[in-house]
Amino acid sequence: MRAAVGTLERILVMAPQSPAVLLELGVLYYRLGSFETARIYLPARGNHAGRLVR
Repeated sequence: MRAAVGTLERILVMAPQSPAVLLELGVLYYRLGSFETARIYLPARGNHAGRLVR
């Protein structure tokens, strides 16, 4: 999963507003137990995504 995070972060540099990339990063960080980092990405996608970490 950590390799996927690195790949998605590189993609995010090219597409910083991509809702799909932001969501996937948030979910991956959440699954890795990095809850504070996950919150950075999940709310950026909107209210529905933000509910995943509450």
